[in-house]
Amino acid sequence: MKKDKLSNIIKKYHLNGNIDSVKWSVGDDKAVDINFVTSDRTLVGSLRATNFDIEESELGIYTTGQFLKLLSVFGDDINFSMLKIDGVARTLNLSDKETSVTYMLSDLSVIPVAGKPKQLPEFEFEMDITDDFISKFNKSKSALPDISHVTFNCSENKNEMIIGYSSNNTTRITIPITGNLNGDVKFKSFNSNYLKEILAANSDARSAKLKVSNAGLTMLTYENPDYSATYFLVEVAHV
Repeated sequence: MKKDKLSNIIKKYHLNGNIDSVKWSVGDDKAVDINFVTSDRTLVGSLRATNFDIEESELGIYTTGQFLKLLSVFGDDINFSMLKIDGVARTLNLSDKETSVTYMLSDLSVIPVAGKPKQLPEFEFEMDITDDFISKFNKSKSALPDISHVTFNCSENKNEMIIGYSSNNTTRITIPITGNLNGDVKFKSFNSNYLKEILAANSDARSAKLKVSNAGLTMLTYENPDYSATYFLVEVAHV
């Protein structure tokens, strides 16, 4: 397997260290499914990558950050094998022409279980995630780095994203956004640090959409020939 491809897939759930422990479910079709959740449970998601050249198995990756660092010792191509005991994968063995690494797999019982919303609410606002949107969000986030939430306010009169929104007077940045509206979204706030990492990890996606529900949920979906990913951000409180 190509190291760059593997690293790129991992980064889409690792999100710069926000999620470390996951289960890789590799099917006989050479596709891997990974469900994930942050420790505060305000971000849950799922990832499916195809052409994943590892044998059918369930792998407990407890320390994704360490695993990513181990990949750095290899060249462009990595070979995989694993030790199974009673049909359960215990170690993942990685090698190239010069180097070999043995990574101890985790018991699946200690991996956080990432649930999915049982029933999705109606999403009143939907937009394409464009380079312009990402650029404006990142510049605003950099200008107010201590602000940990982003707020969406959408109605017939205006559709806007606010960095630093509060019911009190505050320093804030308001950015107009463009999308399809099917009802009002009234000042719904979500973790802006997580959103920043999601946008960065999926910059190579060919299709990307963001939906916001007035029920307090944002969904981001990404599609590429090699992978698809879905992220749910749960509403957070703002002052």
